[in-house]
Amino acid sequence: MKNKTRKIMIATGAIVLGLQITSSAATVEFQNYSGDGLWGTTTNWATNSVPFNALPTTADRAKLTYFDSTVTLQSAGVANEVLVGYTPGAQVIDVVTGGSLNAVKFNLSAYVAGAVGELHVNGGTVEASDFIWLGISSDATGKFVMTSGTVTTASSFLVGRIGVGVFEMSGGTVHANGPSGFRVADKNGAIGTATISGGLLSAPDGGIVLLKEGEGSGVLNITGGSVVTKSMDINKTGGVGEAQLNLLGGSLEVTLDQFWAVEIGGDDTLHIEGGTFLWAGDFLSQISDLVASNSITWANGQAPSGSPFVMSWTNGASILYADFGNVNPGKTTVWAETSITPYLAWASSYGLVGDGAADDDGDTLSNLYEFGLGGDPTNSADIGYVSANSTGTSGGTNWFEFVHARRTTADNGLTYSLE
Repeated sequence: MKNKTRKIMIATGAIVLGLQITSSAATVEFQNYSGDGLWGTTTNWATNSVPFNALPTTADRAKLTYFDSTVTLQSAGVANEVLVGYTPGAQVIDVVTGGSLNAVKFNLSAYVAGAVGELHVNGGTVEASDFIWLGISSDATGKFVMTSGTVTTASSFLVGRIGVGVFEMSGGTVHANGPSGFRVADKNGAIGTATISGGLLSAPDGGIVLLKEGEGSGVLNITGGSVVTKSMDINKTGGVGEAQLNLLGGSLEVTLDQFWAVEIGGDDTLHIEGGTFLWAGDFLSQISDLVASNSITWANGQAPSGSPFVMSWTNGASILYADFGNVNPGKTTVWAETSITPYLAWASSYGLVGDGAADDDGDTLSNLYEFGLGGDPTNSADIGYVSANSTGTSGGTNWFEFVHARRTTADNGLTYSLE
């Protein structure tokens, strides 16, 4: 048997073998090798590929792993995802004037017990094309501190997603855009606290939610500045957790002209002291219902303003006023006032609209007059104690006698005189 030989003929030419190189998202860790603490210093970053020192790109995860460190942005920085607070201790990103940080996602603190991740904005700009989340897991804390600058989210800003979230704002502007808006205590068991003393927080799409579900605690304290939101949800599901909005100063405005734009569930409250609450549209009846159910409470308040009002309530120490269209055209306005005079307390108990010179029941006697004589300013048939006069002679002297009622309470502000 003969062996057969097969020849393979290759034409003159070249065979090219292609090596395809693709890039994937890398985790770039801030190690602060230079010691200057700057995001923009290339040698501060470490990668697991060549080049070993490179700034994060829009495809990378930028992660702070250097214990108890602060990285400062004085110029532009980018990343796909920013991870802060993933090792024990506190890691801080500080975006100052002239600096900016653009990323898809910001995750502040997760999965490591005792870890604290912080984002500070002191004059710079931060943009998240998806979200900023504080407190990603139950055993970690995320914190946001802002004095000036601009922050924008496209999907959500969560203060306490599952763990602990702290939000402190004294200036600047935060635009919490997107369907989830601005939430304080998002998932079951989360603890979130937001304090606003200045600046502007807006949530034009998804509104503001305090305690989204179940257990946990969501508290929003407004002591100054402005909060403008499409809607306000204060534990509307009635979960067993705590939700509280304290309007101690500044203003809170709801822009959606719908009765369901403000919902307060369970035993939770909107508490008003020094601030002003505005709601687009005429919702005086809804405000009255919320007051009756103790969902709106008040104490102390602003100094007496003399502003017009339609409804009022007193708790003995201060007055809550509600108005539609007079103080702010097209809006329901609610505020509290302290330093109540006896007349104002009396007028509030009758729900009077006018001042002391007005005549609400049309009996030709002013409200102040009826206050002085114990009348009912809403009932023309009740004018109080009627004055009486008489004349007489005694011992050759003619006498004129005038008898009138007067309030005996101290500091009632009244002076009685004949005219």
